[in-house]
Amino acid sequence: MINIIKKRKKSYNLRWLINSSLVTILIVSIFLFSKIFVDTPIQKLELVGVFQRVNPIQVEEIFSQALGKGFFSIEIRSLEKDLEKLNWVDNVEIARRWPNKISVRIYEQVPSAIWNNDSLLNSRGEIFLSRKNYNFPELPNLFGPNGSELKIAKKYFELKDFLEKANLDLEFISIDERSSWIISFNGGPKIRLGRKDIDSRTIRLFDLVIPNFKNDLSRISYIDMRYESGFSVGWESTQVNHLAKF
Repeated sequence: MINIIKKRKKSYNLRWLINSSLVTILIVSIFLFSKIFVDTPIQKLELVGVFQRVNPIQVEEIFSQALGKGFFSIEIRSLEKDLEKLNWVDNVEIARRWPNKISVRIYEQVPSAIWNNDSLLNSRGEIFLSRKNYNFPELPNLFGPNGSELKIAKKYFELKDFLEKANLDLEFISIDERSSWIISFNGGPKIRLGRKDIDSRTIRLFDLVIPNFKNDLSRISYIDMRYESGFSVGWESTQVNHLAKF
């Protein structure tokens, strides 16, 4: 009885080994078949979308690396990384198009502000390029210590709704080493927000001060919001300073 069980076990193991070998051979055969007959060389490149500042010659040079490589064996992520290193490229999407084409979509960086007079910030508040050789007079300037660009950009993005409703253009936002905030409108006064209660002071500025002094902004030197429940206005030299409390 024991011998019969051993023989059956050996027979089962042999069949399992044969079946496993057949499956392995089948998988390898399919892989080799796909490499030879399906992994056709890339012959066409399709560029989707329109970009204004990305250098097309540099893009073509990177694209040329993909020509002739296999449809499945081409390293898509490696190609994306090479493209993302180019100036003004924010994001890249590459897709295979059967039987011998890849489609590439390039998203450009969108400058939203100038950082410390020498760099450009994107819509996420990230430094992405030196300002050298580029002029964007319509963009506001953000100033602050190194590493504070995200914090200041966030405040700028929060201010945009207020500015649009008040029909004002921002000239700059700055924060000094003591974390004291100052903002200024184009052709207008400097607004001293101080170091604390920035949100409530900003709301008070746009809800109370701007509506009452909008027509006089060009004649005002500064507006000081660093009061618990009021503000002060510093007029140009021909005017008298004014303190308001509420």
